[in-house]
Amino acid sequence: MTTQRRKRPTNTRSKKRTSPRGRRAQKAPAKKQYLPALGIAALFCAGIALGAFLISRTYTLHLEAIELREARQWAAERAKQATLREAQQVQARALARTQSPQKAVSSGSKQTPQAAAGAARPTRTTSPTHTEQAPKLAQQTQFTRPPNITPPATEQRETPAVTQDDIVRQPPKKQQRKQPVFSTAQFSSYTPAQSSNIMAIVIDDIGYQRREGLRTLHLPGKLTIAVLPFTPFAQTLAKRAPKLGKEVMLHAPMEPKALQHWGEGLTAVMTETELRNDFVAMINDIPNLIGVNNHMGSGLTENAQVMDWLMAELPQRGLYFIDSRTSAKSAAYTAAKKRGIPTYQRDIFLDNNRDKKAINQQLNRLIRATQKTGMALGIGHPYPETLDVLEQRLPELKALGIELVTVSELLNARSRREAFALGY
Repeated sequence: MTTQRRKRPTNTRSKKRTSPRGRRAQKAPAKKQYLPALGIAALFCAGIALGAFLISRTYTLHLEAIELREARQWAAERAKQATLREAQQVQARALARTQSPQKAVSSGSKQTPQAAAGAARPTRTTSPTHTEQAPKLAQQTQFTRPPNITPPATEQRETPAVTQDDIVRQPPKKQQRKQPVFSTAQFSSYTPAQSSNIMAIVIDDIGYQRREGLRTLHLPGKLTIAVLPFTPFAQTLAKRAPKLGKEVMLHAPMEPKALQHWGEGLTAVMTETELRNDFVAMINDIPNLIGVNNHMGSGLTENAQVMDWLMAELPQRGLYFIDSRTSAKSAAYTAAKKRGIPTYQRDIFLDNNRDKKAINQQLNRLIRATQKTGMALGIGHPYPETLDVLEQRLPELKALGIELVTVSELLNARSRREAFALGY
């Protein structure tokens, strides 16, 4: 016989078992009491973020306003210089008008017998006043020419005399120069030790941007800045550089090969006089100058004759030259050596690729080149990525056994090591 199980009577009053989903549903109303606090916290965080953004934006606008004001001041100074040049030309023309009638009078008096006879007459012992001399001079000028000869056309055109306004409006002599002429600085007297590994880093293209220029000046260690002439912040940054331990070079714009629109600078179509005059004007525009390197110039630096013309201006000013080697066929380094100018060639470009990883790789290459040969020179630009890498890694060079020096100190070390190698 099979026994049948008796079913247990169901108790309707017993507690119903609830699933986990049901439990969460029951606890949900308890969590709702935290929602107002979370909302307030979210609003607070959003307010902080908005405030930080507004402060950052206000600071950025403030810096842009400063840059715009300084750029306007620079433009106003250029316009003032142009006005002074025009005033100088007016003065020259006015002086020419005053001198030409006097020359005509003197030449006419020599040729006429009336003037000779007047000169032979005895003069009075009493000296007349200036007011008495003026009408007598006018009477002499009326009878110096023969009556049948008319004055030349040039004299008729130049007869108007200089007015008092022309003389009063002349600018003072100290303001008549076209541009400021700054004296160059001296080489550093420090020479690194014979056994030390030394590295020099040049930052090009300084002068157009104030913020990046100041950030470059505050990089740790001895660096050299290459300043573009006639740019809005060139003179301001070059004046501050020595106080922050930085050396100043002229970044001279030279004609490239590929770029069609590259701005103004030294070109191959210029004559020797034009090239040298423009080069000297660039030198005179930068204060605290110690050396020169080329900005672009892949086309011009291959011209050995032009490079010799330019190098002729450096020895008398005590400046060195660094060949950026934008062309493998550059003749600048050879031309500088022929003139006996302290010179060096760039070893590594740090930021042809502006990616931070690529910049770090190029800096590693520069470090290896320094450790291998004892000295090396790298060139970079004031890109935010380059400045980020240099700010982070320049303090690490000392631990790697590398001394960071200026370009003039690198040249001092090279000169001493070459002399030591020759047995001097």
